Amino acid sequence: YRLNQNNGLNSLHGGLEGFDKKLWNSEGFSSEESAGVIFTYVSDDGQEGYPGTLNAKVTYSISEDSKLHTNFEAGLAEGSDLSTPINLTNHAYWNLSGLPNVNIYNHELQLSCDKYLPVDENLEHYALWQARILISHLPKSLKIQSNAAMGEENRA
Repeated sequence: YRLNQNNGLNSLHGGLEGFDKKLWNSEGFSSEESAGVIFTYVSDDGQEGYPGTLNAKVTYSISEDSKLHTNFEAGLAEGSDLSTPINLTNHAYWNLSGLPNVNIYNHELQLSCDKYLPVDENLEHYALWQARILISHLPKSLKIQSNAAMGEENRA
């Protein structure tokens, strides 16, 4: 398959017209435990060069104890016989203090994953042995499965 390139040789964020430029369907919900919104989008076979019809779903919710949850889901649409690579993510920064003059540097970040794949400056992934070395040298405050304040040392 030939993907649309929009960042050198890469297809960054899904290509020239990635998911960030698409109108997603939305539906609000509330329960005793949380309230939020569910966004869904269907990517047709061949969109931006990617094979397979893909169903994508992102749920944002706030729980009774004021925790923000984001859940990403993606899977092949029923009847699609072509698989496609997918790695949904979000680049949003949320100030959850409710105060516009308060920064996020005391917010805590928790990465609830057991793996991730680092990339180089060209957004190409490292070989597995290189990735293991990079992960082992992450700043302590960003270790996987840990909570970390978004203070000065973590500013991008």
